[in-house]
Amino acid sequence: MNIDGNGASRLIDGSGRTVNVYGLIFTGEQYIDTGLPADGLGTRIVMEFALTSVSPIFTIFGARRSINEYNFGFAVGGDANNLQQRWRMNYGNTYTTLAAPGGNANLARNVVDAQGGVFRLNGAALGTPFPPAAFTTGGPGAPLSLVLGGLNDNVAVSAQRMRAVCYRYRHYDTTDPYRPLRLDLIPVPQGDTTWSRVPAPSPCMWDAVSRRYFENAGTGDFGIVGDGTAYDRGLLIDGGSTATMPAAGVRL
Repeated sequence: MNIDGNGASRLIDGSGRTVNVYGLIFTGEQYIDTGLPADGLGTRIVMEFALTSVSPIFTIFGARRSINEYNFGFAVGGDANNLQQRWRMNYGNTYTTLAAPGGNANLARNVVDAQGGVFRLNGAALGTPFPPAAFTTGGPGAPLSLVLGGLNDNVAVSAQRMRAVCYRYRHYDTTDPYRPLRLDLIPVPQGDTTWSRVPAPSPCMWDAVSRRYFENAGTGDFGIVGDGTAYDRGLLIDGGSTATMPAAGVRL
């Protein structure tokens, strides 16, 4: 994915045109229900984003049956004294908040890649991997639908919602060798027809897999960054196939 001077990413659309991908602005109110569960073992989330705040604590994506079971997510969490805001990974019956200074959350543009108890940021592993079997620890239950921009906390989506710009969100099922990519969310402004003849109903996400729009399930409205300028040439994402999984830690 190439970055242009306006903060938008370039990729190839379904007709072969090179276009900009916008950024969708989350302000702490909005979220998207992906409708896909995180099973912890086969689920892989790859997301490109830039935080607009590191305080107070909030979830970037996540879901959990309870604190102790089927808990999977990536967040900005505080240290023991809540003096600094740091990257936090939730997995199964535990979580890890990274130590400072290397664990401090930042406002840079990042790619997080989470799968099977291993969380990477821009290709580098974050902390010690969780034991894969820890995901289901805690008793019977089932994975809940992952939320982008918040935490599906079984009863409701937590009020501690993301404050960031999301440029791309992908959900893979790595147990499927034929169709691993299950969700490929691309930000679009209201009225956009880049990906569909049906105009985008609001600032939202277009899913290149199911070919439908995903709108805000929270409150308020999404914002948009980027100007949608077309380019004459660019790089195909993942070598040209939206069904191919990139190697661990590779940028979209």
